[in-house]
Amino acid sequence: MSQVNRFFRLPPPTQREVEARLAANGFSDYEAIAAELQGRGHRISKSALHRHGQQLKKSIATAPAQRHALARLR
Repeated sequence: MSQVNRFFRLPPPTQREVEARLAANGFSDYEAIAAELQGRGHRISKSALHRHGQQLKKSIATAPAQRHALARLR
C-alpha cells in the first residue's frame, strides 16, 4: 500500500495557500515553501510538495480539455 502524500495531511486552508503560491510561482521554489511550512511546524519535504505540484499542474493543464469534452456530451 502506498503512503499518503504529506501534503494532504496539511490543514485545508494551508493546502489552498500552498497551491495558490505554487501556481503564482510557476510551480517552482518548492524548497522555500517547504522551509516556511517546516518553520510553522508542518512536517513536509520539498519532494512531497513537488509531487503534489506536478499533479496540480497537470490537472490545471487538462481542465480546459475536460470542460470542452463534457460540453460536447451535453
